[in-house]
Amino acid sequence: MGNPVLSRDSIADYSSIFYQWGLIDSQGLLAVKPLQDEYNKAVLREELLNKLDDISMQQQTFNILVDSINHLDDFVEFIRRPEVSEALHVGTIQFAFHNGTTHKRLTPDFLSEVRSKVEMLLNHYRILIYCGQMDLTAPCVPNAKARRKHWHWNKRNEFLNASRTPWWFDERVAGGLELPLPPNYHVVPQDTAAYVDDDLEGISKTILQIPGDPPSGTQAVMVVSLVLNVLLILAIVCGAVYGLRWKRRTDAYNYKTVDETSITTSTMF
Repeated sequence: MGNPVLSRDSIADYSSIFYQWGLIDSQGLLAVKPLQDEYNKAVLREELLNKLDDISMQQQTFNILVDSINHLDDFVEFIRRPEVSEALHVGTIQFAFHNGTTHKRLTPDFLSEVRSKVEMLLNHYRILIYCGQMDLTAPCVPNAKARRKHWHWNKRNEFLNASRTPWWFDERVAGGLELPLPPNYHVVPQDTAAYVDDDLEGISKTILQIPGDPPSGTQAVMVVSLVLNVLLILAIVCGAVYGLRWKRRTDAYNYKTVDETSITTSTMF
């Protein structure tokens, strides 16, 4: 999931992000509180984005480092290729960068509560969530904080107690375990495509594993246990074969001794 907004409680405190980035000072933090209150009451996507623009005083809220973002539609030509349309199974439907019908249908559903559905999925599948930390529309930190606080699934404690290590790519820090991507913004793949490709390639190798699968350490123990059990079975089989052969040799020797004794006794009489 890229830049997902899955519940309102994860995006309720934008002013703190703007304060941390230096867009507003402590006085500005108080000044924009009424705007944030209005923002939290908004339910339509356009209203939300308009309020964000008012709070940030930026021309756009996708990337804090730049004033404007151009060429966002450069990928349209690629999407319209016949082989891409075939791979996406969209038939002859023509892709449009600005789709008024889709926008109209999705707007009322933009902030529908879907946390329970994602929690249900998490009980059975691993889910990758990535976002750009330079993004003011769906910043990583408050979203990750809300997920840790409010989401509940069968592996929640394991996730919360997992060690957090930096993600390195090409001798540079690319992000963290919960994948805030430091040099990226809202349109993550366009900004640093190599990072995302490396991340998705790594995730795709384990995407079919469900959280109930044993971790790698347990798997190693299971492999060692399996090998030991196989060796034990082989030892038992070899011991049984050796025992049978020993018994046969012993029986043959005893029979031979009995026969020779009988012959000697008969000769003496």
